[in-house]
Amino acid sequence: MKSLENLKVIGYTLCSYERSYIKEARMKFVNVRELKNKTSAVLHYTENGKDVIVTSRGKPCAVIHHLSEDEIEDYILLNHPQFKKRIKKSLEEYARGEIVGIDKLIHQAEKDLGRI
Repeated sequence: MKSLENLKVIGYTLCSYERSYIKEARMKFVNVRELKNKTSAVLHYTENGKDVIVTSRGKPCAVIHHLSEDEIEDYILLNHPQFKKRIKKSLEEYARGEIVGIDKLIHQAEKDLGRI
């Protein structure tokens, strides 16, 4: 099986390539067809903490980022719509100067947990 590191550089819309924005930082790009044909190699490439940008018709459409077992719970929590809604509401309250004491927060949390 051909390693993703050894893919020939042909062009942006035709196959994977590395584009250097900063000498030390390199990004790997794959198009949708190449991802379909070399999924295993792409996933293996991300295991070292490197991201892969997926392109469709020459335009970026997704990023593949490796997640460890330890990171999956945090990822799910941080991307949960209800969590995002609560963070946004809290930031708006803070911006208006509405600061809540810890006793009130504990009371509200106990009330919320009672509903579960």
